[in-house]
Amino acid sequence: MALERLNGWVMSASPAPHLAPLLRAGAGLVVFGALSGFEAFKRVAWVNWVGSLAGLPAVVIGAMIAGLEGAVWGMVLQTAIGCALAHRALAAETAKAGVRISWTINAQGWTVLWRFTLPALISTLLATPAGWLSRAMLLNLDGGYAEMALVNAANQWMNLVQFLPFIMGSVLVPMFASLHAAGRPEELRKLLRYNLLLNAAVTLALGLPLVLLVRPILAWYGPGFGEGATIFNLTMLACVFLALNNLMSRTMQSTGRAWWDLISNALWAAVVLFLSWWLVPRHRGNGLIGAHALAAVALLAWQFGLVHFLLMRSDTVRAGPEPRREGSR
Repeated sequence: MALERLNGWVMSASPAPHLAPLLRAGAGLVVFGALSGFEAFKRVAWVNWVGSLAGLPAVVIGAMIAGLEGAVWGMVLQTAIGCALAHRALAAETAKAGVRISWTINAQGWTVLWRFTLPALISTLLATPAGWLSRAMLLNLDGGYAEMALVNAANQWMNLVQFLPFIMGSVLVPMFASLHAAGRPEELRKLLRYNLLLNAAVTLALGLPLVLLVRPILAWYGPGFGEGATIFNLTMLACVFLALNNLMSRTMQSTGRAWWDLISNALWAAVVLFLSWWLVPRHRGNGLIGAHALAAVALLAWQFGLVHFLLMRSDTVRAGPEPRREGSR
């Protein structure tokens, strides 16, 4: 019943009731979890590659049999295959490390849930609806679906550009956590600075050639997509800030500041919604991407100051008061 009410609200907000079966099918994509590795990066890569290759036929066959809805169900099956592979990999890593998985939660477990899991969950609950609502503003305009097609075309290339920086950020989380736990903040800051520069360089190296080739790229989608060059270029620019935001967010999470990361995401969501309300009716697709790009810039400025403050305060706390010199009063 709750799903039906939510589905009815979604369809009333976006005039496309024929998409209701796809939303129901796509709900299966959020049921399955992911592998939390023990810095076993080769095994994580293996799970991702094998899961993708094994699930690809399901998507293709589903699309051939039942069209778009079949493809969505194929994606659900692909995610389930990846989940099964990740479970086996996790079981192997825990056995290797001598870690026993328990379904009971002790006091330490509740502490982890409160300090990390709960704020991470709330962050997702904030960020996802904010992105959806900003897009709904565009879809409800006359010709909004055509504009959204231009946005989606650019987002496909954004996912390509973002893939490598995202993987790099995932690898850094256990490194940041280890340095923080060992009380080595200077090394943590050095690693963060290096990877901020590296992520920016990688994103620019991947995005700039696409900006130069924007016309032939959009021509592949059809004659009307040439109008989306500005949207495409703004999206590639936003990729740089998104990559840096992701790294700063992982820094806060890995150093035990998940609630601060939640506050950052809440501010981002508020900025996205305000800018979308202001820009989308005036500039349509350009306004939507511009709102997300400006929100990413604002978030990066906030995160940079916040991470600097938190890490510097961590140094002060660990160092303690200056030792009293002999003969001083």
